[in-house]
Amino acid sequence: DLRKELDVLLEEKIKSPRPVVWNDRGSKDCAVLSAIIDLITTQETPAGGPRRGSQ
Repeated sequence: DLRKELDVLLEEKIKSPRPVVWNDRGSKDCAVLSAIIDLITTQETPAGGPRRGSQ
């Protein structure tokens, strides 16, 4: 479950803060955050709602 993985990641970051190494696609940090970004950016916008990047 992605939400559970995010909770674990946030808990780890609070206990031991360090930046995410985005070049390391095999890292758990990168995998979880990339999955969340992909989910958000691929969701359809609600009918009548503004499209991302439009003004």
